[in-house]
Order: sequence, then C-alpha cells, then structure tokens
Amino acid sequence: MALGAALKTPPVAGDAGARPSETARRPVKVISRREVLARTRSWHPHSARRVPYDQNAGYRGYRTDGSGYASMALGLPKPGPNSALLEASYCRRIPMASLLPGDLVIKASGGADVREVLVFDRWTGPARRGYWAYQQRRGYGTDHLVRSDGLASGADHHGCRPYNVQDDPVG
Repeated sequence: MALGAALKTPPVAGDAGARPSETARRPVKVISRREVLARTRSWHPHSARRVPYDQNAGYRGYRTDGSGYASMALGLPKPGPNSALLEASYCRRIPMASLLPGDLVIKASGGADVREVLVFDRWTGPARRGYWAYQQRRGYGTDHLVRSDGLASGADHHGCRPYNVQDDPVG
C-alpha cells in the first residue's frame, strides 16, 4: 500500500488478525514508523513545553491522555479512541519481542486510572530487558522514558501493531 493511502476502516473489534474492512466510517491514513515518532515529538516530551496530562482536556483536537496521545501519533481520527477501542479496532496484538518503532504497548484492562498506552521507540539493548517509549504520563505530561512493562511472563501490558503503520522505505 502506498504511503499516504487511506485505509477504509479499522478491523472488526475482537478479530486480532483482521485486516481493515471495506465498510468504512472514517478513513485512517497510512503513515510510516518515522512519521509516528516525529509526531510523538511534536508534544515536546520531557521538556518544559510538554503537554500536560488531562483526561478531560485537548491539544490540537486530541485528548491529552495516553490513548489520545497515541491516536495523535498514529494520525487516527480526533479526539482519538480510548485504550480499549484502540486495541480492539486499530491494531493487532504481537509478541513484545517483535516490537518495532511506532508500535504500541497497551494495558487496556482496568479503570481509566490504570489503563495506559505507550508508543514504542527502541530497545535499550540487545537483551531487550527494557525499552524507550513515548507516553502521556499521569501527573507529568508528555514523556520519553525507559520502561519494562509487558516483558515479564503474565504481564498485563502487551505489544500492539497498528494497522495503519507501514515500515519505512529501505535506503
């Protein structure tokens, strides 16, 4: 699929391996992994200009919570789905070891006060015991930090590959 093409709709909820259906409601733009990471930096992570976290506020049309931030990074429709819908309709689960830049790490269970969505940046080293991620963090705002959530057996965080993200061209 060419860069800039639009997917017709996210896949049907609950079908982890589904590809986008043709029964579209809102188009979702296909973007590269490089674009996802560039968009994460537009909220000035880990700086004095970072966007404050607030589940009831917005910035440039997106909610300023974790799923709103991830939706912005992926170029999803504003104001962005919540974490459960993001997981069910806009991506498919993948093993944590398969994460690539621009993929998500999601904890979609529990109340709004414990769910979270992170945008995977890179591994901290070849052993893959930690990773750099972008996050709209409670009590802080936009951040770029090292995490290890989802790496232990039985963890409630898991990898999620967005349907609208394509690998960057080689060369």
